[in-house]
Amino acid sequence: MLIERGERSLNGFLRVGFEHSNVHQLSHYVGAGLVWSGPLLTSAEREEQLGIAVGSAESGRPFRRAQATLGWSVQRNETTIELTYRVQALPWLALQPDVQHVINRERTRRLKMRGSSACASS
Repeated sequence: MLIERGERSLNGFLRVGFEHSNVHQLSHYVGAGLVWSGPLLTSAEREEQLGIAVGSAESGRPFRRAQATLGWSVQRNETTIELTYRVQALPWLALQPDVQHVINRERTRRLKMRGSSACASS
């Protein structure tokens, strides 16, 4: 817990992961975020949380080379920014909308090879 004042608190998290890029598609991942808990838009009787997070994963060099050999280009990094809000609407029902924005979405694109036209797949 980073900050706590009565019913309000601010928590944070950090995630770091490494993979052997000769075996796995991704070589590493880094993510961090903050979660505010406490009254925001409703009365104090309802539990509320607001969170924001950023995460980034990188494709390993062997994977990118293998894809290039097949005529495909791969984005090196993919980063996601996420915003979420949670409210305990009823004792048995919590609502949690979530919005994400992905930068450099992991798409592969067919490279031009020997005069052929390029095409993309999603």
